[in-house]
Amino acid sequence: MYQKQDLFTGKFSDPVADTIRILQENEPPEGYYLAYSGGKDSIALKWCADQAGVKYDAHYKITTVDPPELIYHMREYAPDVSQDRGEWSMWNLILHKKMPPTRNARYCCSCQKESSSGGRILLTGIRWAESPKRAKRAIIENDIRAHIANEKKSRLIINPIAPWADADVWGLIRQKRLPYPALYDQGFKRLGCVLCPLVSNAHRQMEEKRWPKIAAMYRWTFNKLYEIYGREHFALSRTWKSGDAIYEWYMGRLKLSPEQQYYLDLFEMENFGDEDDTFYEAG
Repeated sequence: MYQKQDLFTGKFSDPVADTIRILQENEPPEGYYLAYSGGKDSIALKWCADQAGVKYDAHYKITTVDPPELIYHMREYAPDVSQDRGEWSMWNLILHKKMPPTRNARYCCSCQKESSSGGRILLTGIRWAESPKRAKRAIIENDIRAHIANEKKSRLIINPIAPWADADVWGLIRQKRLPYPALYDQGFKRLGCVLCPLVSNAHRQMEEKRWPKIAAMYRWTFNKLYEIYGREHFALSRTWKSGDAIYEWYMGRLKLSPEQQYYLDLFEMENFGDEDDTFYEAG
C-alpha cells in the first residue's frame, strides 16, 4: 500500500491505517456483522478487520445464481464466512414476483442481497469509486432501508473502505498476497449474480456461454412464469408472447416495440419504482 496526499491539506493518509482506526474506534461489544461478497473489496475489508483485531462474523448471502468459482474460492480460502441461504431461490422469487428482474425492478437485490444483521452494526466493502450513487454514501451512516429486512430497530452501517480506489484494493491484495477469485484474471471486473440485469447485454451473453446450466434455469423459469401467469397477468401478456421471448429479451437479443416497452415501464413504476442498489455489496 502507499500513502495518498490530500490536494487541499497536503497531508498524507494511509488507507489501511485509516480503515483499521475506524474499525477499532467503532467496535461494538457484540462484534460487527460483516457483509461478505467474496470479491476483492470484501477480501480487503475482512483482512483489515483481522488486522484491527476487532470482533466480527462474516456472512455471504447465497442467491442460487452465484458464480460456482466464487463459492469454491470461499470454501477454500474463507471457510470462516457463513454462507447463508435466504427464503427465496432466484427461480422461486421470479415466479413469486410474476416478472423477470430488470434494471429498474431489481427485487432480487432487496430480497436476496439485503443483509439482515438484527440491528447490529453492519460492515460493507462499498466504495465511492464504484458508482455515482455509491459516491454519495457516508463512511458511517444510518440504514434508511432497515425496514426492508424487518429489523426490530434501525442499524448503523459502516463502509470503512469507501474512500479506497481500485489501486488501493489491488495494491493490498498483491502486497499481502491475499488469495482472490481467478475470475478477475479471466476478464471479470466485478463479481455478482450470474446474468444480473445490471450488466451489459454482451457481458450477460458471455456469462450465458460460461455457465449454460444457470442460463438454462433462467429460460426454464421464464417459460414456467409465462405458463402460469401469461394469460392473466397484465404486463406479461402485453409485453411478451412466450417464456422464450422473455428470455431472449432478457439476454438482449429481442427488442420490444414501443407499445410493449410502455407496458413494461408502467408495470415497473407501479410495482417497484427505481430500485437502488447502493446498499448491496458487490466486488
